[in-house]
Amino acid sequence: MSNPVLISRELLRSLITMSKDQVQGHVGASGDLDLPARKSAIAAAEILYSQSEIAFSDLNVCPRIATNHIMRETNDLLQSQGDNNPWCYCGDYEFGFFLSVPSDGAVEDYASQGYPVPADLQALWAWARERSFSWIQLDADGSDVDGLTAYDW
Repeated sequence: MSNPVLISRELLRSLITMSKDQVQGHVGASGDLDLPARKSAIAAAEILYSQSEIAFSDLNVCPRIATNHIMRETNDLLQSQGDNNPWCYCGDYEFGFFLSVPSDGAVEDYASQGYPVPADLQALWAWARERSFSWIQLDADGSDVDGLTAYDW
């Protein structure tokens, strides 16, 4: 089974323009495609572009991270409380969660309201904010992330 990939219309349009420039000799071409293959790829991309029904001006990327980057206690709490936890939106499913990433300073706000945030969630959110993610998917088969603690459970 293939994995679908979303590409913004703007990126696709830029790739088409760059490829046309290479075919017309305005930019040095690289790679192994000969001229007929490049023209064929351009035509296929233009068809894809013209048939795309939805133009996204903004896409949200959501990294899929292994659930072992949170402690079992945090996992159990999110599983039992779901969206009723005091810190973030939490959509659970069979193999993990979708978590919103609160803005910088939220940890202090929650603590001042009597809801201290577990250190593992703080680390996860800090990692996500550094990369401008607003959502994280925690999944049993998600990726291990360098720089985040992996808990053994």
